[in-house]
Parts: sequence; structure tokens; C-alpha cells
Amino acid sequence: YSPVRRAILVSEIAGWMKTFVTVSDLESFSKAASVLGLTQSTVSRQVTALEKHLGVSLLKRTTRSFALTLEGLSFYESAQRA
Repeated sequence: YSPVRRAILVSEIAGWMKTFVTVSDLESFSKAASVLGLTQSTVSRQVTALEKHLGVSLLKRTTRSFALTLEGLSFYESAQRA
């Protein structure tokens, strides 16, 4: 990656991490969307993009709820400190 593209990618990942932590803290995609000023769809896409980037599932989703996976819990704890 070029230095500019690398900077953009780092910024995107930092945003995805913030979104993931907010979703986890509030235990809700819709509440996180409201707090972050994003649509629920955007929040979901950002968490999915972060999972794809990391190559792991951070959340186990059902139609009405979600739970952190073991990897998600570990990443959440690390991301809170970042």
C-alpha cells in the first residue's frame, strides 16, 4: 500500500474498532448507531468489515440479539485499551 492508502486504511480500521466497542458497550446495534450518528446498516457493515479484516467472528448474531464470541471478547478487551 502507498503511505496515503495505508493511512486511510488505519483510519478506517480505527473507526470500525470504535463502532465495535460502542456496539459491545451498549449491547445494541441500533443504540450504537444513534450514539455514533450512523445508520444501523452502516454500523453492521463496519462490524462485518472488521471481522473480515481480522479473519474471525467477533459476534454471534441471532435475529434479535448477539453475544461476543471468545475472539470478540478478547478483541473487545484489547480495543478498549487502544
